[in-house]
Amino acid sequence: GWSRFKKYRMPESVVIEVPVKSPVQGTKSPAQVRLESRANEPRSPLSPAALKQNLENAEINRKNLLMARAERCRDNYSKAKEISITQKEAFNEKTNQQAETIQNRLAVAEANRLAQTEKYLEQTKAMNQRVQEAQKKREEQIASEKEELDKSVSSSMERISAAEERRTSMLREAQEKAAAEVAKAKELAAKKQQSLQDMDEKIKEKLSAAEDRRNVILSEQKEKAAAAYIHAKDVSAQQQAKETQLRDDLENKIQAKLAEAENRRLSGSPAKFAKAKTDESIN
Repeated sequence: GWSRFKKYRMPESVVIEVPVKSPVQGTKSPAQVRLESRANEPRSPLSPAALKQNLENAEINRKNLLMARAERCRDNYSKAKEISITQKEAFNEKTNQQAETIQNRLAVAEANRLAQTEKYLEQTKAMNQRVQEAQKKREEQIASEKEELDKSVSSSMERISAAEERRTSMLREAQEKAAAEVAKAKELAAKKQQSLQDMDEKIKEKLSAAEDRRNVILSEQKEKAAAAYIHAKDVSAQQQAKETQLRDDLENKIQAKLAEAENRRLSGSPAKFAKAKTDESIN
């Protein structure tokens, strides 16, 4: 643009002043007052070298302003990055604490399960011991009764030699009674054995059900932990998107302020701007 003004330069003695005034308002801003005072002040025309120097100074000031704003943007970005890192570390620490809590609860549940299983085994062993003692006592009782019966039969044979038939009948009856008692004892022992087997099966079923419940609880807790992790990941992604949006908004605001500053710089000297427009129209 300057080469065009340099080629068709007007004589330095010619000065064209164009009054630039804002519309009359009830209250004027300080900028309007300053612009009107500058417009009313007499100004001497600038030489091309002075105008070029002013433009160079304005360009240097604009670059310095841009550099300062860029430095502030970098500082803000560094602070935002530090805050993001701090929040990420806090989230990781919280996640680790939750995982440790879950592991502790699982360990406590496993210890309780083992204690309950050991208790059931001890009860089963005690019941088996009682059954064995009862069976042993019954066998001893049967042996004692048989021994008494043998003594009675021997005594009867020695005392009553004439009542062989009756003795045989009595012996037969005693043997049938003893056989019935033995059969009854065997039946009772078989029933007790079957009851113990049923109890063992029930205990095994309960242990299997407890194992299934533990597996279900572990699966649910794993699913909850995975859902918490996915939720935390989504929150982190949303936060990063917000930070990106904030940075974009900040850059847009900076560009808007730079454009506004450039417009103010161009409109800062109405007389110069009017003179430049007049020169352009004349050329």
